Amino acid sequence: MSTSIDKDSWLLELAFLLARPFSPSPVQAAATSVLVATSPDLADRGGAYFTDLEERPPAPSSLEVATQDRLWAVTERWLAEGRP
Repeated sequence: MSTSIDKDSWLLELAFLLARPFSPSPVQAAATSVLVATSPDLADRGGAYFTDLEERPPAPSSLEVATQDRLWAVTERWLAEGRP
């Protein structure tokens, strides 16, 4: 996806130029999000992880209750501090 984030750095501009042939087009990048948002087959589904137009299992660590609790606590603290 093309942006102007690299306009002030020749090194970043070079990195993006070299990565461009391997990067998805905007249509390809949006395809999974559009599918999940609009598919009637997925209307009553929630909490699933999709990538490349397919449902994938979540990372094992994301299923650990202790990890979930830690993430929740950090998120609450950051929101209370006004972090973005």
